[in-house]
Amino acid sequence: MSSSFNIRKVQQEIKRNTSHIRNDPRTNAELEEREHLHELYLRLIPAVYEYSNVSIEELLRGVSLRLTAAEAQYLSDRLNRVRRKRDVVVVSREDEDVLLPLLPDFDPRKVPLAAAWTDGGYYTAKERRNSNGARLRKLGLRDEIAGYVSYRLLILNPPVGRPAWQYEPQEITVSSSYEAEAMAAEIALQNLIERLETERNLPATDQFHVVLFSDCQSLIAALKKGPPPEGKGPEAAATTMARLRALTGLFAGVYPHWEPRRRIKQRLGH
Repeated sequence: MSSSFNIRKVQQEIKRNTSHIRNDPRTNAELEEREHLHELYLRLIPAVYEYSNVSIEELLRGVSLRLTAAEAQYLSDRLNRVRRKRDVVVVSREDEDVLLPLLPDFDPRKVPLAAAWTDGGYYTAKERRNSNGARLRKLGLRDEIAGYVSYRLLILNPPVGRPAWQYEPQEITVSSSYEAEAMAAEIALQNLIERLETERNLPATDQFHVVLFSDCQSLIAALKKGPPPEGKGPEAAATTMARLRALTGLFAGVYPHWEPRRRIKQRLGH
């Protein structure tokens, strides 16, 4: 009876923690693309660690949404992998949940930590002439620009009064999408450093870990690999990357992480 009662308490807690999540209206989307399943996954990971003696099926019974059998199985498989591998965690700040890697030398729940979501856009001459006007005006940008950057920063811990701020889409001059993405990351880290240096109640920059989210796989791969041989790649992009690498060296650790473009856009609000 005691065990049953405890499980009910756990399920009630999960119901409270997931009551704000609504079904993704894109009912025909693939399971991995349904946003309500992604949000539930993030909300349930802490419970997977905290209640290790409760089965995943029992945890899912606490979810406030009515899931299809396929959705429940999809979540169950992903959460069982978390329980088995123990290689990711979720750090939450107010209503935001951020999925992060758990590494032997990096537990994001226990270090000064910030997250950055970055977005860079580049348009060819043909695109600038023909098809981007409405899209750019929606972002508050003028027609026929060559590129833009945008980012959002969030201090996850320690607590600070105004933890999140962002840079609305701004025009830049670049010669490639890769350079635009690298410049977005560069500007984001510069702004984070400035903020940390002026915030008296936060640790120094060199104590902070930063998770850098981008949808540019080549940028993520380049940051993980280290600098390329001298003379490789376009000169402008290489110069931007050199500045970006110098900035990453100022932190205790920078962890590049790929995230789908739609989720980057959601974080940025455009």
